[in-house]
Amino acid sequence: MAAHERGHGLICPAACGSEAAWAGSDIEILAPRSLIQLANHFKGTQVLARPEPAIMPTSGMLPDLRDIKGQESAKRTLEIAATGAHNLLMNGPPGAGKSMLAQRLPSILPPLSPRELLEVSMIQSVAGLLAEGALSNRRPFRAPHHSASMAALVGGGLNAPPRRGFACPSRGALSR
Repeated sequence: MAAHERGHGLICPAACGSEAAWAGSDIEILAPRSLIQLANHFKGTQVLARPEPAIMPTSGMLPDLRDIKGQESAKRTLEIAATGAHNLLMNGPPGAGKSMLAQRLPSILPPLSPRELLEVSMIQSVAGLLAEGALSNRRPFRAPHHSASMAALVGGGLNAPPRRGFACPSRGALSR
């Protein structure tokens, strides 16, 4: 993205080519498998094609909000929060349906914009979560246990690296 902003091209390893292709369609990107292949490209004996951007295939269907019977005001609140990117706090006794509603929130979130897709994917890339440079088009969502510590809710802990995404305790808050 920095090379795109400066008007430069980009040379990266072949394994990162499909990820780098998301930086912009008007930037020149080379993703050789070896230095010899790169040298041959510059000599003109082996011209490299621009890598194609890749999207990670979705892994299964998300729980859908329309599966919930009743809870009309809670469903409407989820829809408003998802549409306006608002924070949401759910409070109530066990068994009231907070976790069931929270699990269905990702199914109604708007799709990632190209800029958001890059931001989310850069974080996933640093964390080593991108398979073969394919970017995920799903919004991050996590559902920690209701007994999770405050540090765990914000993405860290004693032996855990910080992670970004939605936190959804089983009995408590849903935060963004």
